Amino acid sequence: QKYCNEIITKLLKVGNNLGLPGPALADTLEGLEEDVEDDTGVAVKYPLDVKGAEILLVTPSADFFAEPHVDGLIG
Repeated sequence: QKYCNEIITKLLKVGNNLGLPGPALADTLEGLEEDVEDDTGVAVKYPLDVKGAEILLVTPSADFFAEPHVDGLIG
C-alpha cells in the first residue's frame, strides 16, 4: 500500500511514476537519440508528450536508469 501511494503521489506532483521532472526525462531521451545516431548513423526521435499521438508507450522505470534495460528502450 505504501509503495502504491508513493507512486500515485509522484504522478500527481511530477507528472510521471518515476518522479523525474519533465526536463530531466526529455534530456534523457535526447541523450539516447544522440547515442543511437552516433552508433548507427541513423537519426531517431523518442517523442515525449506529443499531442494527437496515436500510441502511448509506457516503459519500465529501469529503462531510464540502467543497462541493459536501456537497450530495450533504445530498440
